[in-house]
Amino acid sequence: MVSPGVGGASAGQEGSGSGRRTRTTGPEICHMTEALIRRTSNSTVHTVHALESLDLSYKSSRGKIRVLENLNGLTRLQKLVLKGNELVSTTHVSVVTTLRLLNVAHCGLFTLQGLNTLQTLTTLDCSQNSLESLSFLVPLRLLQNLSAHNNKLANLGDLDAAQQLSHLSTLTLRGNPVASLSHY
Repeated sequence: MVSPGVGGASAGQEGSGSGRRTRTTGPEICHMTEALIRRTSNSTVHTVHALESLDLSYKSSRGKIRVLENLNGLTRLQKLVLKGNELVSTTHVSVVTTLRLLNVAHCGLFTLQGLNTLQTLTTLDCSQNSLESLSFLVPLRLLQNLSAHNNKLANLGDLDAAQQLSHLSTLTLRGNPVASLSHY
């Protein structure tokens, strides 16, 4: 699923931090972190399909993720946090069409590829990267919250895609060259 290799899966309660497993009539997984993945036995791998939240943000205790792939089995995933990694691309995220929140802040990205299939995305944090355009936003019709601060957006034309998003209620652009323009 991620490189460097991390295997297994586990169920947990979001925000609990305890890593406790929850069961109802079927496997229910609300939140997953790398720590939960590492503690899991191979016998629970099948429960990954019910995963709703996956937090793989960079922690200094392990290497940064560069490639994220094989996500197509995460058919219920709504929240994916990859903050602080060194992603080469976001192309493989496109198979998780159920995402509502995606955090790729501070990942060293120059572009966001493959997000056009994320029709349910409402929150995107792509701050602290090296993005020069927001053209990737056009298909994200349900996007409500966009944090794109501290990128390299330099021209008002770089923001045209954001104007087409009728549901967009929060847009953060501070720290971009465009924010210092007089007509901004």
